[in-house]
Amino acid sequence: MRFNILTYGLSLSLMLVLTFTSNAQGKTFSIDTQKSQVKWTGKKITKKHYGKIKVKKGDVVIDAGGLSSGEIVIDMRSMTCDDIENPKYNKKLLKHLKNDDFFKTDKYPESSLKIKTATKISADKYKIAAEMTILGQTHPITFTLVIASKDKGYQAKGTVVINRTKWGIRYGSGSFFDNLGDRAILDDFDIEFELHTK
Repeated sequence: MRFNILTYGLSLSLMLVLTFTSNAQGKTFSIDTQKSQVKWTGKKITKKHYGKIKVKKGDVVIDAGGLSSGEIVIDMRSMTCDDIENPKYNKKLLKHLKNDDFFKTDKYPESSLKIKTATKISADKYKIAAEMTILGQTHPITFTLVIASKDKGYQAKGTVVINRTKWGIRYGSGSFFDNLGDRAILDDFDIEFELHTK
């Protein structure tokens, strides 16, 4: 009898420890790559181009306090251009963006964003400190993320502004080349995303 009580007590203690550990670590939700979308926008002095990039994989961790951490990987080779209707010039721009002047997608087919800290600033809004990896180089970034419950999962929206020159992408940059005139390409480009969990 005493042995049974002791065994029950040990089992109950172990269950409590495991439950506490699970709650402390939070629950991991996989990113739904079919529903999620990432839009890029690059700007020149006189015009802009934009398109999409597919999400390859990712996940977020939600604990009792809300968003805890997460990581998303995007497929740079899937980049599209949605504003140029002429097939010839559309293909030309994409080839330019994927070659050595910009993202070198043959050598670096993936880019990623890893959340380091998520500080809640309102019920559904977070200030995110993350690491962005492009061209095999990783640099810190910050941005605002809005996350909400939806369809038994979560939806996250935000915009990340990237200064491409920090990752060594200097083509057409007025910060490094003179006399570019209206051919200058702005250093900052926008990554606007809407992510859905499974």
